[in-house]
Amino acid sequence: MRFHLGLILAGLLFFAFPNFNLLDILPDFIGCILIMAGLSKLKHIDGNFYDARRNAKYILWISVLRLLLCMWTNSGHRDYVMPFTFIICVLEAIYMISLFRNLYLGAEYTLMRADSDGKGIATGEAFTLSFIFVIVSRVLEFAPHITDIIKQDAELDLSAGASFKMSMAQLKTYVLAASLVCSMIIGIIYFFSTIRTWYGFIKRKGYTSFLGEKYDVFAVTDREVLVSEKLSKIYFLLTFGFIFLADFYIDGINILPTPICIILVFSASCYACKLGKRRVPLIIGILALISSVANYAYMTNVKMGINYHYSIQSFLKQEFHDFAHFKSVIYSAILSMSEFVLTSVLIIICISALCNVFRNEKRRNALTPMKFMPVLPITALFLHCINCVLCTFEGHYSTVFNDTVGDYVRNKAFILNRENYELLIQNQLIVKYEAISSAQSIITALLFICVLLCVLYSASVSRRSEGE
Repeated sequence: MRFHLGLILAGLLFFAFPNFNLLDILPDFIGCILIMAGLSKLKHIDGNFYDARRNAKYILWISVLRLLLCMWTNSGHRDYVMPFTFIICVLEAIYMISLFRNLYLGAEYTLMRADSDGKGIATGEAFTLSFIFVIVSRVLEFAPHITDIIKQDAELDLSAGASFKMSMAQLKTYVLAASLVCSMIIGIIYFFSTIRTWYGFIKRKGYTSFLGEKYDVFAVTDREVLVSEKLSKIYFLLTFGFIFLADFYIDGINILPTPICIILVFSASCYACKLGKRRVPLIIGILALISSVANYAYMTNVKMGINYHYSIQSFLKQEFHDFAHFKSVIYSAILSMSEFVLTSVLIIICISALCNVFRNEKRRNALTPMKFMPVLPITALFLHCINCVLCTFEGHYSTVFNDTVGDYVRNKAFILNRENYELLIQNQLIVKYEAISSAQSIITALLFICVLLCVLYSASVSRRSEGE
């Protein structure tokens, strides 16, 4: 349990950094994820920890909303910074105070149940300082915007009769600096107070032993609840991970990177193997991730090379020559195939471990559908592999025959009548290029359909996994 208490401590320290104009210097949602991971076992020991984990989930989504609003306002919608900042500060204050209250109440009650008087761990003082920190830090975050509210009275004289006139709106820079300094001071106080309190929990052997014993009792007596909770996590990781099997390129960058899929599938396989008392496929997961990262980096270079090649300016500079040799296609095939094989093995191991859990826990309703679950993601991986090779071959083909295919691609958008198009399409090189491009478009469409079916199938199996 020391590890889980350490995760809670690490998560709480993420809150110490100041926020301004919706900008979170160190995103709070990372801290919320650590807190939720630390409370994953503690929530079964005391109801206050369960409520604290729920509050951390709310703060996580508020932090994500803050990040999205920060990106939106910085893209040119600056007039909305003030109202959004106020709303976010109020929501964060409500749920953070509730989070701290439930955390310290849970710690206090479990200390009492552990036959400990709790001396040396001032939970009440820690909660008071945390409460003050939340209120003061959120007020200081919004304080610079007060000068914007009274901008309408721009002639308000703050110079006390001096020859130099200063309006309240001109004080915003000074208020912002003062608020930043005060936020850092209150954050440092909160930082060391939190470390002192939770380090006291971690080093108290009797307390951590009590928590471990209580969780072991729960794991034995409420096995059904524990298995259902683990299965829901596995289904979420698998379903969310399968989304990243799709390829969606913007300016040469795949915004649905396959390595994220492998990380999520590997996490799901770890849960499934531990639940089924099997060995975690650590080596396979690491190799699959390395191969996927290498293929992702190579395909990013390929896509960017194609984009440069199809633009007139870069064509004149002759910056990319990687496609001039057929070895570029061979490299793509090797990387894609290694990613396909290793990731497929990882998926099969994960599904096999899940099937073993279903047999042991008498959850046979979903056993047969689960056996067929690897078919769709492996098919999607295969389509992804073909798509990568076709994309590389497209770049190679257009580079080798750049006088014909390259000119056709760069000027294709300027063909205004059917006669000119039919004249160009009679060239066999252009016909083969169009066949490659069409095949790639078809494979991409099939990949999206396969990923969609994969997600829907995973969701449907999760509903059939209840015990008999």
